[in-house]
Amino acid sequence: MSDFSSYHTFKVTALLPFSCALLVSAFATRGYGAFHPDDAQVYTASTLLTYMSPYVFPYPPLLTLPLLLQRGTGD
Repeated sequence: MSDFSSYHTFKVTALLPFSCALLVSAFATRGYGAFHPDDAQVYTASTLLTYMSPYVFPYPPLLTLPLLLQRGTGD
């Protein structure tokens, strides 16, 4: 078994809980805004969170995938 401290992708996987929380808060805010259509601040927060979450969410798995593929080759 090799030493995993040399891989820098594990530092990036700390973004996964943050990005999941961002995505969940985006959908919760959108659900709240559906029943309060007159509140412009809720609409703005819902739009910003929805637009920010897809850009944060895919990066940690994509950076961790090469590590997992390398471990599967027997190197």
